[in-house]
Amino acid sequence: MRNSTTLPTFGTSLDKIEYYQKLYQLQHRNSSKQAAFALHVDDCTLRKSRSKGYLLGVEAPRHIKIGNTVQYRIEDIIDWIEAVELENAEGM
Repeated sequence: MRNSTTLPTFGTSLDKIEYYQKLYQLQHRNSSKQAAFALHVDDCTLRKSRSKGYLLGVEAPRHIKIGNTVQYRIEDIIDWIEAVELENAEGM
């Protein structure tokens, strides 16, 4: 089960990216394990979401495949978190 946290308000998208980078030590591109940690899911769950297309009932975060390596951009991680928050807000 995912942890439910309240995020601070941000002035700009750059503020939000810097917040996530500090909080989760994220880079511009992140490994599957780093992304799973930031998304509060197991690495195996994130891996399965790439083939199923959905993660926790929401469209899976976009990923980049370079050779045998899968990477997630920080912007895509943030977009996915926002999609989950929106989905939760609409479901209330």
